[in-house]
Amino acid sequence: MEAPPFIGDWYRERLLGKGSYGTVNLWKHKKSGSNVAIKTFILSEEDDPSSVARQKERWEYEIDLLTNIVKNDNIVRAVKVEPAFLSELTRLTKNKLPVLCLEFCEGGDLRRTLDSSENTCCGLKENEVRAVLKALRNAISYLHQLKITHRDLKPENIVLKHENGRVVYKLTDLGVAKELDRNSLNASFVGTMEYLAPELLHGGKYSNSVDYWSFGVIAFEIICGMRPFLPHCPIARWLVYAQKKNSDHICITEDNQGNYTYHKTVLPENRTCRKLLKHLEKWLSIALEWNPKQRGYAFESAVKNDSSTKSVQFAEKPEPALKIFTLLDEALEKRLLTVFSLHNYQFYEFEITENTTMNELLLEISKETTIPVPEIEAFLPLEQQMDRIDEQTKPIFLFNPDLSDSPMLYVLKSGQIYNQVVPPQIPKSIQDVFRDAKVKLKAHTLRHFARNSVFFVQNEQKLYATLMKAIKTYALCLNDRIIKSKPSIIQMLRNSFTLKGAMNEFNENVEHTKTKIPEVLSQSYFDQCSKVESNINALCEASERISRRYDSALRRSQEAINAEILKSEIEDVYNTKVLNVQFNLIRTQIAERKPLDEKSHINILNSVYGCLKKRDKILLGTNLSELSQKLVHVKTEMNEIMKAAEMAESTKNALKRALCKLSMEHQNTVWSLVPATKIGEMATKNHPEYLPDFEGILPPVDFKVGDAVTSLRETHGNKVLCFGEGNDTKSLLSDCQTLILTTDEILNEGIKFMQEIESM
Repeated sequence: MEAPPFIGDWYRERLLGKGSYGTVNLWKHKKSGSNVAIKTFILSEEDDPSSVARQKERWEYEIDLLTNIVKNDNIVRAVKVEPAFLSELTRLTKNKLPVLCLEFCEGGDLRRTLDSSENTCCGLKENEVRAVLKALRNAISYLHQLKITHRDLKPENIVLKHENGRVVYKLTDLGVAKELDRNSLNASFVGTMEYLAPELLHGGKYSNSVDYWSFGVIAFEIICGMRPFLPHCPIARWLVYAQKKNSDHICITEDNQGNYTYHKTVLPENRTCRKLLKHLEKWLSIALEWNPKQRGYAFESAVKNDSSTKSVQFAEKPEPALKIFTLLDEALEKRLLTVFSLHNYQFYEFEITENTTMNELLLEISKETTIPVPEIEAFLPLEQQMDRIDEQTKPIFLFNPDLSDSPMLYVLKSGQIYNQVVPPQIPKSIQDVFRDAKVKLKAHTLRHFARNSVFFVQNEQKLYATLMKAIKTYALCLNDRIIKSKPSIIQMLRNSFTLKGAMNEFNENVEHTKTKIPEVLSQSYFDQCSKVESNINALCEASERISRRYDSALRRSQEAINAEILKSEIEDVYNTKVLNVQFNLIRTQIAERKPLDEKSHINILNSVYGCLKKRDKILLGTNLSELSQKLVHVKTEMNEIMKAAEMAESTKNALKRALCKLSMEHQNTVWSLVPATKIGEMATKNHPEYLPDFEGILPPVDFKVGDAVTSLRETHGNKVLCFGEGNDTKSLLSDCQTLILTTDEILNEGIKFMQEIESM
């Protein structure tokens, strides 16, 4: 009997999933808005009583596991709801078995994610691969610590839940999980065929190493988008070939002629960086080991070498060590810095630690990109928190795990923004079809060709978008540098004309001396003055030219930022959407076993060919080339401008010193005309006419707190310089008149003093 749509404040929203043993429905609470997934067990009426009993046992075991035993962040947990609601649901079920209330994982299962056209072609993005592997490692190791073997690991049993702005992967469906003793084996047959370990498919005994095999198959699929061992073949066929593989073989493929190839590496058409894959390939070799007794283990031994003895030492017998989890941990803990080289039009990854220096990183970049270290120019993406790289920057500061699928650092070859002649990396399957486009492809070959075509075009789209973004970032960084240099340019211009003003003032003084005492200054002195003045005028003209060149560089850098081609960064320039439609059509035809036309691959081949033509047009086109040259020229000119500005500042300082020297010579010459005795007399003579006795004007007053305040005028009479002490307007005017007369006397005495000096 199907549950009603409403029970109290709960209502059934939709069916989430249905299997051979039960259904999962989404229930929602009207008032709180909370969601729960209700799993209901279904008994098959056709099964014999013993089978029904085993089914009930499995169901009760799953409820007990999730309710009372299993508590892990990467395993779907049971949640509590009102007992009345659960009781009513149980009452309405046909078999009267209890229902299981689970947390709702709104992201669906991993199978749905893998089945998207993007992921089925080349696997998940690297950050998603890492997240899935970490989650499964955590869940499986936790279950094994409880001596529980899941036995049914598959993408359908991995669900996605959004928590705190990120996706958390959780293992579900423990219905076939079995608790094992430490050394016990079980001979029952359970699980999903495509992901089962070989010993389960053969009906043999097994241990918890069956989970390692399933884990390895899932890991390969999320990396490459397909299972590792002939996924197009029936089970009996791929088992035959998989049994022949060596321990380090992790993949088997079949070409259009029926030839089988054993691979020690994952397929190259994936979105996980090469550095991480090298570690994962070693891990996959022990996860996909055919022998269940060796699966998950690595054999390690240390050779004893005692240099103090001359006896020959033999290696100890290798002992197996469980590495299925530790090797994976080591691989996922590696910090890989993602670098995009505009010169090579390619992504690179470099392993870094806390102790890695920038020089060491640059050496590694040079080895991979063939750019000489002195010619490497590095700059940061806008997503980085840092705005520039300086002498104190360490590579570890640039590491950002959220940017694993995007560059953490850009590099280019100095004097060249990008390389126009980088050849495309076309997958071998596409090259084979290009060589003989008329050949009819078998279903699995056609699917493989279509997958690789989508991967290739999507990768070219990613490279193009990254290149455009990198060039725009470079233009923005250059423009920012130019804007920040503006105060220096303004200061240079101001200093030059300030010096010119000082020169003009000096010329007036010299001209006055020349008029009054023409024979004092020599012609060579005037020549020196003219030379300094000429150089200062030249400095001002140069400063103006530098300022105009700066304005031109700023304008051109802003034009580069607004270049039309950089606005196409987010455009689908290679028509990946059309290619996805073509791929999905072929995928549907193959899945439904519809007859394939001999030209089924032609449309996709044309799309790839169109991508290659468009690629050449973009990279070799004038728009991008002219933009690149403009940026190079602006950067080169800006370097010259700043050098010229530094030279102008240095020249200004030199001319300022020269002007000061001329001024000192002028003063020394004029003062040398005054007799030393006269100067001494003026310095020592107590001359009240020249230097009024300001201290004597206000003699000390013995003033105590509480005394009556009297005006200065009452105290000191008319000798006071300050004013405003009177009680009426007349005294104020009188004080002002006294101040004016005193000032006039000082000025007159000063004029007489200057005239006496000139007459000497």
